[in-house]
Amino acid sequence: MLQRIQTLYLFGIVICMIVLFFIPVLNIDVTSQITGNYYLFDNVDSLNFIPDYLQHTLLILVADILVLSLIIIFCYKKRSLQIKLCFLNAVFILLFYACIVYFRVIINQNQSVIHLHAGAVLPVIAFIFNYLAVYFIKKDEALIKSMDRIR
Repeated sequence: MLQRIQTLYLFGIVICMIVLFFIPVLNIDVTSQITGNYYLFDNVDSLNFIPDYLQHTLLILVADILVLSLIIIFCYKKRSLQIKLCFLNAVFILLFYACIVYFRVIINQNQSVIHLHAGAVLPVIAFIFNYLAVYFIKKDEALIKSMDRIR
């Protein structure tokens, strides 16, 4: 059923990931003169030390989180599958932050300064929404199991 509360939380994850495409994730100060915002799908040619594979990895992770959340929404009849997919979604969100930390290490090797923007906070909100979705899916599962018992 699409009117359950966990659907709203999963839809919140989708909204967070869509917004993440349009707002900056990081601000990179190479020197006092060269500075730039880093968007997920932005090609940062002026900053040669940022590897392309890292940019593609972040983009793929956000797309995976987005698509997986939509899949979870429409698997409403299979609650145990929903829970497993939510845990996979949480792993993708944590991998996103691992890539951000790796990104920061690479940038610090080049004597640059990195500042986090609002785009770096949205996956935290998505992680909280994911946790709440798992909680309410488990609650629904417990309710249905209690109704199936012989009294």
